[in-house]
Amino acid sequence: MTATGRTGAGSEPGTGLEPGSEPETGSDVAGGEGAPESSLSAVSPTGERPGADEAGPATVQAAVDAGQPSGEPQPEPSAAPTPTPWQRFTAAQSRALGAVVERLIRVTGGSCATVHGLRVCREGRLRLHAKGGTQLGDTFVTAHEPERLRRGLIAHESYHRDAQWRRYGLVFGVMYLYAHLRDVVIGKKCCNRYELAAEVASNGGGGYGCLPPPEPVAGADADTRRR
Repeated sequence: MTATGRTGAGSEPGTGLEPGSEPETGSDVAGGEGAPESSLSAVSPTGERPGADEAGPATVQAAVDAGQPSGEPQPEPSAAPTPTPWQRFTAAQSRALGAVVERLIRVTGGSCATVHGLRVCREGRLRLHAKGGTQLGDTFVTAHEPERLRRGLIAHESYHRDAQWRRYGLVFGVMYLYAHLRDVVIGKKCCNRYELAAEVASNGGGGYGCLPPPEPVAGADADTRRR
């Protein structure tokens, strides 16, 4: 037991210790002036002192705010699907065709620029497009200034490049002509299936006016009849 301040026989006044003896510094000293720091540290309910790897909520939040990992497993970002060899082959065909077209445009006095990620060429002496413009591989050919093209038209032609030319390669030119003959010339439709798909993807950016009518909202007809 620790001393309480009473003086016993032969002890030094006010200390409760024998003359010449030194005060105890062991675990029996509770918070006295000579108590070692280790005896003042916190002890967990299980009797073990917290280790360096036991981080509380405040420590975890501080690590998150500092941009450091909190020790919890983090979800891995989903990787983009790896293109197949055939997809790489058809995409290379689209890029090659676009490069050839751009070269012809420049040689015949035209100019090319990149507009919102799409390669656009204004024709020179050689006409390589129909109507307002034609997507040929990775290059869009038109008679207008590239910088003045509408965003909707750029989105329309980008769909032709990404979802059609790069998907099918050079054979898409034949596929497009056949669809135009079947859907427009024979079927009397306003545009072929490939133009319709690009119109839907760009919300009518091509200006064909071939978008299907919006689907009726459930219950709208009944409300109209009641009125």
